[in-house]
Formats: sequence, structure tokens, C-alpha cells
Amino acid sequence: GHKAALRQTPTPEGLTHDWIIFLRGDDKVKVENFIQKIRFNLHPTFKYPKRGEVCVCVPPYQVIESGYGGFNMPVDIFFDYNGVSKKLTLYYYLYLGVTPAISNIRCEKIIFQNPSEYFCKKLFSS
Repeated sequence: GHKAALRQTPTPEGLTHDWIIFLRGDDKVKVENFIQKIRFNLHPTFKYPKRGEVCVCVPPYQVIESGYGGFNMPVDIFFDYNGVSKKLTLYYYLYLGVTPAISNIRCEKIIFQNPSEYFCKKLFSS
């Protein structure tokens, strides 16, 4: 999901919104038990468009930024699967509006086909 707030006045660079994008599990699920890291792939116009190799390896999985327009953001989720990193990419549209505040939560259901016993233990230890 994401939250965005319209700034009262744009920055000298033209940034009109402050926003946060995040990934979290259901209230009953500790996703950190089976997620290695999250990489938020920001729009190429950002100074550092790839986030997460170092800074989003532990909860909260989030990026706080400022911007002026919405964009489609690939979010790479890396799972610890039998000691091997497996990547799943979800696409999230981060939109900014003319209203003072935006709050959007999107739910995704992920089905793991034939998970190993190792991975099941990680999933159910949440």
C-alpha cells in the first residue's frame, strides 16, 4: 500500500507530495519469517531508483520519498526458499492526487505451489 500527502507548497525542485510505500503482512502474519528482503524499484528519474538491497532487509518494509507524479513500481520480494533466494515481482501503481491525503491498501494472495518442508516451517512459524 501507500500513503501520500499533498504539500502546501511545492519544493524548489517541483516536488508536490510526500509519500510512503510499504509492504506488510496480515496482522497475524510475520512476513519477516520467510521474506529475505524487498526491493522497491522507483521511477528512473529518482536519484537512487533501486531500494532495498541494504536498507529494506528488515521490517518495516517501506520507502519514504517525495515526488510530483504517480508511476508503476515493480516491487521485488525475495523469499528464503531452502536457503536459496527466490524472487517474485509485483507491480504497484503509486498514484498521487489533488486531494490533501491518499491512503491505499491493496491485498495480494500468493499461492506457493508444492512448497518444501523447510519453506512450510518458515511460513507457519508466523
